[in-house]
Amino acid sequence: MSSGTNNFHHGGGMNLRGYAGYNLPNQMTSDLNNVTYNNFYTRSGVSGNVEVEFDRLVKWKPKKLSDYFKINTYLFVDAGYVVNHLGIYESFNGNFPKLKNKLLADAGLGVALTIKRWGNLYQAKPLTVRFDMPFWLSEKPQFDNSNFKFRWTLGVSRAF
Repeated sequence: MSSGTNNFHHGGGMNLRGYAGYNLPNQMTSDLNNVTYNNFYTRSGVSGNVEVEFDRLVKWKPKKLSDYFKINTYLFVDAGYVVNHLGIYESFNGNFPKLKNKLLADAGLGVALTIKRWGNLYQAKPLTVRFDMPFWLSEKPQFDNSNFKFRWTLGVSRAF
């Protein structure tokens, strides 16, 4: 994990594409001190994802290749409420730290290429490769200077 976002995203979890692989810094307080921890490993949360396809605007459909490939273009918005529960109880001598829960969101543009047929391998399932560009993050990464920035992720399968 890093202080910035990652360029690989897999479906599942909270599916916040713009925060893939990001260590979420979180201020925690206890009776002892005020410490910043990287809080990537949360135990719970809730999220919602919306994709609006605009395939009709993209007219690239070669006849010979359309039996094998399909291209989808879409706008997406992801939002999730991260509930922070860290297993660091012992390090605070029994005083469980108070954590801030955060609502995170991202929005951007994506393209999905689906390989529908694999030549003579008729029983092979379709494979979808996604290229998502989450241009906006509600909370900028720790060392970024803007919420709006060109970011990209590559993923396998659709978000949902």
